[in-house]
Amino acid sequence: MKSTINLFLLFIISVSAFAQNNLEVEISTKRLVRDVYFLASDSLGGRKFPHKGSQIAAEYIASEFEAINLKPIPNNPKAYFQEMPVTKLDKGETRIFANKIPPVAGFYYSFAATKPISDSLTQPIKYWGKSTPPHHNLGDTIVHIYGKTMDDAMAHLEEIASKTDAKSFAISLPTKRNKRFIRRELTASRYSYPNSMLIRSSSEWLYHHLPKTDDTLRVFMFNKELTGDFFEKSIKSLNKASAKVGKENRSTSFPISQVTYKTDFFIKTDTLFDKNVIGYIEGTDLKDEVIIIGGHYDHLGRMPDGYCLGADDNASGTAGVMELARMCAQAQSNGFEFRRSIVFMAFCAEESGLNGSMYYANNPVFPLDKTVMIINMDMIGRPDNRPNKPGYAYTTPIGFGKVKRPTKRLLRKVDRQMSNTEFYLKQDFPENIMWLMGSDHFPFHRKGIPALIVTTGTHADYHKSTDTPDKINFRNMANVLKAMFVLITDIATEADKYPLREKE
Repeated sequence: MKSTINLFLLFIISVSAFAQNNLEVEISTKRLVRDVYFLASDSLGGRKFPHKGSQIAAEYIASEFEAINLKPIPNNPKAYFQEMPVTKLDKGETRIFANKIPPVAGFYYSFAATKPISDSLTQPIKYWGKSTPPHHNLGDTIVHIYGKTMDDAMAHLEEIASKTDAKSFAISLPTKRNKRFIRRELTASRYSYPNSMLIRSSSEWLYHHLPKTDDTLRVFMFNKELTGDFFEKSIKSLNKASAKVGKENRSTSFPISQVTYKTDFFIKTDTLFDKNVIGYIEGTDLKDEVIIIGGHYDHLGRMPDGYCLGADDNASGTAGVMELARMCAQAQSNGFEFRRSIVFMAFCAEESGLNGSMYYANNPVFPLDKTVMIINMDMIGRPDNRPNKPGYAYTTPIGFGKVKRPTKRLLRKVDRQMSNTEFYLKQDFPENIMWLMGSDHFPFHRKGIPALIVTTGTHADYHKSTDTPDKINFRNMANVLKAMFVLITDIATEADKYPLREKE
């Protein structure tokens, strides 16, 4: 399953880079199959951090870089790993037991306490709404209050706590605000990355709104369905009823029910480390200028329908990065001289918000003002073939500067020469918008670095457990990598044709 590429015979292209010698390199579809099947195997569990499969994938990529003698990150004790600190937040579980509503935290309720607490009990709950209890004996009662905003509710809560012995509270806000706050606890990540593209809302959890106190307060937030289940009335009816009895000063007539719950609530943080995998081939007279060849190796892990193995997304792109590294290493060992350095990167944490590439863009190993271009390969294995049609790939240049025109010109030449794979220079809406911002080239693009996104696009198995290795078109993958090798070689040797961006 190996084929030797004689670049003069395969591509009759006037690329002066090849004038050094009759360059021959080998591309192995056998290696591509091995790499994709390993990265997308059940044992790696979808490669989501911090699952051990993510670590195994990173070590596998690093071992392949080492095997072909890529240089590790300069002056880095972790060799090929650029470690990125990740703050892990653990929050204890609280379960409510109700007759009609499934006890699912994050959908129907949230819970927080001012101190760690472990308890299992049943408490009466009384709906006071906007009223203030006139007596002190509330120690065993959950005081259910209402506020137009979280600030209003918390101010009311503090007033009641200061005037009574109440320690347990429930809060209701207008429906949309309730849903937003409760849902936030479910969707906010347990893992916080530095400089994340996604703004997480952990700072606005219910826990972070609680008053600072030495006492142990217990606070629920219920959505309208769960409140209605407890009291068998709508929040609107409850507010009217509580206002009426409040005016009449009949505290015993406030709507009352009971809540059974079990909690082991705590907040604990720890620091873990995710990692980008980086190796490079050092250039000759222009070694300080670099080309980045990247693709993310992480995926989604376990989903409701099973493990998302991510064969196309993005074991395919990661395998492509490794194979291009092998091809370039072969070329160098055969006497070919790359004037510029070529940096190969397998990014972590793309699926959680482009976090690995964002971290690199903010903590570059090689100066960004010396970075000529990033070629980002994301999902290059599924040109779900049309009957009797060749495979394809989208090779979309993104950004600005003088490198765009020669890049497009060379890709057009490659497209004309290769009969069994077509290379398109743009995608249709809305995928063109998705690929502009939706992968690891984007943090570089934001820094003004020209980018080329290489992909065969999405498909019916995108982000599903059905994205499996048996559906990868390895022949088309090999053709995509042949074309990228030609482009990389040209960029690495023809500095005048692909100049560095001008400093602003």
